[in-house]
Amino acid sequence: MKLHLSYAGQPLHQAPTLVLLHGWGMHSEIWQPLCTLLEDDFSLVLIDLPGHGLSKGDAENCTLKGMVTEIHNELLKAGISQAAWLGWSLGGIVAMAYAQSYRDNVTSLMTLCTSPCFVVREDWAAGMDTDTFAQFSDAFKTHPQKTLQRFAMLQVQGSETARQDLKQLKSLISSVSDPDYPAVSTALEILEADYRALYCAADQSDLPVSHFLCEHDTLAPASVAEYLRQLSGSAMAVLAGSSHVPMLSDPQMLAARIKESLK
Repeated sequence: MKLHLSYAGQPLHQAPTLVLLHGWGMHSEIWQPLCTLLEDDFSLVLIDLPGHGLSKGDAENCTLKGMVTEIHNELLKAGISQAAWLGWSLGGIVAMAYAQSYRDNVTSLMTLCTSPCFVVREDWAAGMDTDTFAQFSDAFKTHPQKTLQRFAMLQVQGSETARQDLKQLKSLISSVSDPDYPAVSTALEILEADYRALYCAADQSDLPVSHFLCEHDTLAPASVAEYLRQLSGSAMAVLAGSSHVPMLSDPQMLAARIKESLK
């Protein structure tokens, strides 16, 4: 199996199923503080995205389409035909793309710290500068571990628990013994595209959709809320006090939001 799935909470088919997708450069262990708070209510399915954590990756399955196809195939093999989805950062883009391709398999969709455009456009200012993104991408190709550690610092900026969050992130990054850096580099290219059409498609479907941003997030800034408020069919909330990693800085608040969204 190329794709690594792990499970927490209630046995499959004995509680509502919730699929959790992590963000770029990370793996499913980042969800553990949250899983502890959700395990009584859900069957939790944690997926390491292709090329991340314990999942194998290559140029084909580390594209957005490749990730969606591989995830779908592995979930069917595992007997998981319907689930609610929560995707963090890159995982939110993957979850939305999955819902667009396999609507009947998704009961509810939530994104966390995900942006329609992570990189600036002429008509989109709430993103990383194009040159900065290119420099980051180049730096990862030459010094991947050092760049991931620097990326961890960006993710915790602004949070009251930044020092503690950074320590956890660095530990999680170091916990993968043999990272597939070329595959992770390919996956980084997904974040360079414009996904506003994907957001509009999700909004116009009959699927329950919720978008969660964080007050101090520098990667998917809270200003994205101005765009999300135009999506009349989707719910949106800005989580106070958190940066890009609310599952570490305030898992209790995040768990409460998820449970409320899935009522």
